[in-house]
Amino acid sequence: MDGLTGLLVPFFDPAALAAKVCALLQDLAKRQSLGAHARAFAQANYDLRAVCLPAQLEWVGALGSESASVNISTEPSHS
Repeated sequence: MDGLTGLLVPFFDPAALAAKVCALLQDLAKRQSLGAHARAFAQANYDLRAVCLPAQLEWVGALGSESASVNISTEPSHS
């Protein structure tokens, strides 16, 4: 998401890339904002607990086995 989680530049345009990088080097607040939004987006959309677990639980539920016991934690392990 251009301007929120990162910055887009045209393909094969090193001058545009250099301009964006130089602008970011001068703007700490923008770097921090982009980083925070990118991290939140990645955690919400790519974290295994957020993406895979709901699908796995739906799959297990579709099996229809009442005798199956599923104990899946959504909390990260701290091993």
